[in-house]
Amino acid sequence: KCTDPVLRFRTLCCSAFSYLREEPHLRRILSADPSLFPLFEAEDPFTSINNRSVKILQQFIQEGVEAKVFSVSNAHAAARILFSLYHVSIQKAYVLETGDEQKQFEQSLDLVLYGLLTR
Repeated sequence: KCTDPVLRFRTLCCSAFSYLREEPHLRRILSADPSLFPLFEAEDPFTSINNRSVKILQQFIQEGVEAKVFSVSNAHAAARILFSLYHVSIQKAYVLETGDEQKQFEQSLDLVLYGLLTR
């Protein structure tokens, strides 16, 4: 089992993103019904599923915090923000399908993990 929090987080995110790449039927459903990606949580038809996803993400973030690799003060808030970004990424990548989905995702993930600041 991998114990590197960054590698575990990257693997989780890549798995979540690439799952839809392998599911063309689900992608067609998503592109046909934009209400599946509401802007407001109160309108989300999949709140319980998405909340479980946020909880998994929160656990991975918390592991990174405890290992002193990630520096966020609130793992739950960070997970909610990142899950919102995931929603947008899915919409842009698999609903609009511009052709550079994987590259955009990888750049987004690098931005999340490494930020804008030079260290």
